Amino acid sequence: MAKTNYRCEAKSIDGFLAQLIRYVASGHYFYVTGRIPDRKDVAAVDRKLIALYGIAKPRWARARRRLAGTAGIHYLRHNRFFLLIATHGKHALFTDHATTIRDIRRQALHVGGYAIRYTYSEREKRWKVFVRLDRETYGNLRAHMLVLAIRTSHQSPEALEQEFRQLHWQPYEPVRRQLAAILKAVNRRRRYAGYPPVSPSAIPTMRRISSVFVEPCSMSSEPA
Repeated sequence: MAKTNYRCEAKSIDGFLAQLIRYVASGHYFYVTGRIPDRKDVAAVDRKLIALYGIAKPRWARARRRLAGTAGIHYLRHNRFFLLIATHGKHALFTDHATTIRDIRRQALHVGGYAIRYTYSEREKRWKVFVRLDRETYGNLRAHMLVLAIRTSHQSPEALEQEFRQLHWQPYEPVRRQLAAILKAVNRRRRYAGYPPVSPSAIPTMRRISSVFVEPCSMSSEPA
């Protein structure tokens, strides 16, 4: 029985997103999400799901399964939120979750305030992963920044620029566009109040880069 170290626990939501994008870009479109109950041990659930769906296979075994028409599948978790994501093919995941499995090309995956979808970019003429703030998160952030826009403590544009720079959202291109729309609304409100505008340079443009995984999930893997 060969031992395989399968990395599945993301250190942060940033790491979770980065790894999810890699999976989707490599053809993993079908997903199931869930939350591990507080009463359950997350490591035990990791081991159970990885073993149940035969995820921790050696590279050669995964290649052989692909040739046989079996779907490739990965498991990813951050805190108690988990994701099972698969390629086209045959797999027990599709029968076990026939009513709940989703296609990320048709239905966005929601996690940590983000909405992630794989869709065609008319501007770039190619398929790509789009990461944006989900509707509720965007609405709440917009309302919050509009309140700050005319607050006396933020009359100076530098104070509000600092608020924008301290936002923890990763500035993927769709997120940057959302933040730019919020900033435009903020400056419109400040103009009516007689306050100076906030500089567009306050919107972050560089994504934070960090390692993805905590430590490998040690699993036993049998040859396929």
